[in-house]
Amino acid sequence: MKDKSFEEINILKLLVYSLSFITICTGLILFLLLPILKEYKEIIIKESIQNSQLLSTNKELKASEDKLNLLRKENHTSLEQFKHQFDIQNFTNFVKNYFQNVEIKSLDINQSTPYLKNHLLIQANIKNPRVLYNFIDNLKQYKNLIQIDYPLILKAEDKDIAVSFPIKIYYIDSKK
Repeated sequence: MKDKSFEEINILKLLVYSLSFITICTGLILFLLLPILKEYKEIIIKESIQNSQLLSTNKELKASEDKLNLLRKENHTSLEQFKHQFDIQNFTNFVKNYFQNVEIKSLDINQSTPYLKNHLLIQANIKNPRVLYNFIDNLKQYKNLIQIDYPLILKAEDKDIAVSFPIKIYYIDSKK
């Protein structure tokens, strides 16, 4: 017995059915894939935008960190001075190294200025103005952060010069 099933096949029908099947499959694939491809393209675009924003933000962060580190390095002494509590007796002894007849009076503190803890008026006598400049230079090395304020009053007297100026002392309260 010989198999005659291949002889009864209509090639034209088979070709039409095959092409119809391939067309329907291609149509279904495209129908299902095109929205996914469109979403994929949108996601890729969003991702690239987010990556560029992240890169830009990281550059800004690095620049800010570099600036902060530079400021910390440049102002290390001031930051350390800012951490020390103020001792009026120690400061009075420091001032007496430069001036004679020292009087230190407390002034009202402006509460709106953060970290301003003391506002003092120094009244003293000096022999020559160079002593005042030495005091100002050495005040930078003092253990507290101290700002000399205005007005700085110098009055000539008989043998010396009367000096009067306010100072502001800044520090962080360790009690908080």
